[in-house]
Amino acid sequence: MTTPISLDKVRHLRYSANDIADIEELMGEGFVSLISSTNIVGVRHARAFLWGGLKHEDRRLLGKRGVESAGDLIKVWYDNGGNLETLYVKMFEALKNDGWLEPLSKEDIEKLEDDMGEVMGLNTEAEG
Repeated sequence: MTTPISLDKVRHLRYSANDIADIEELMGEGFVSLISSTNIVGVRHARAFLWGGLKHEDRRLLGKRGVESAGDLIKVWYDNGGNLETLYVKMFEALKNDGWLEPLSKEDIEKLEDDMGEVMGLNTEAEG
């Protein structure tokens, strides 16, 4: 799934596992730490998340200056009336749309625990 964002043109944010891993590598922090409220405060994080979410559709973001090009797009966002807060809202919308920020339901957690128990041979249900 992609989430449209209007910058120099309509672009599409998307966050795959590889994109998240690339952001983690760039920032030197894990995903949970990166999205904590104490970290989401500046342009450095915004630039990393914008880069990670757009590089799938713009080869210029893959080159040597790719992350800097994402920074240039933040300037365009500001020039069009946006601010850092609204940019984060859009990126978090995309992260949610791609499943990175949706909490697991109680049923999903129980199923995951059951599945992991089976895989690890820890299933305590009596066999008949």
